[in-house]
Amino acid sequence: RYLPGRHGFTVAALGGGDGSVRIRVRALVKRRTGNNLDVNVFVGPGLGFNAASAPGESQLQASLARFSTIFGQADISVGDVSYFNVTDTRFRVIDSTDGPGSELAQLFQQSAGRDGLALNIFLVQDIDGDGGGSTLGIAGGIPGPPGVHGSGHSGIVVAWSVLGGGSSIPGQVFAHETGHFLGLFPLHICRCRRPYPSSSLRHAQQ
Repeated sequence: RYLPGRHGFTVAALGGGDGSVRIRVRALVKRRTGNNLDVNVFVGPGLGFNAASAPGESQLQASLARFSTIFGQADISVGDVSYFNVTDTRFRVIDSTDGPGSELAQLFQQSAGRDGLALNIFLVQDIDGDGGGSTLGIAGGIPGPPGVHGSGHSGIVVAWSVLGGGSSIPGQVFAHETGHFLGLFPLHICRCRRPYPSSSLRHAQQ
């Protein structure tokens, strides 16, 4: 929630290092006009379906329904859902997640050309990351840049094939990572039976 007055911010470097760098900061301030969250689903290669067939893909639709149910606890509804293909085979498995040159950042940049305040959800086979092992999902930031498309942080990614078939479990991962993208840290979800308590979602909504 934005309050009247003067606002400040701090820019900090992660990982240390010397030297200087140019940064660009943009603030997006918009009055809320509704409780709908539009979604762009980017279908990666090798998942067994594509953007054209995604509206009829049962697990995906069940997962989106689960996602909508979770956010409905905060009176947030999933609005328009659009589907797009990611055809570059580099993005079957995300092998690097750290830094602007990582495959993760390059994947998020595939959202270039989209507009509006829609959330970008990327589906890939697996996320290996930089530390080994598989990761179920990653948000582009805590918070991410809402309404900014084409950056290395523009969305969330989910390891679709790792989550197994025939269930709506990916929808819980959608909600979990979207919560991070909206600025919720893991502190908000510990000891909770559902992915996010309504009070925390309401706070993010404001």
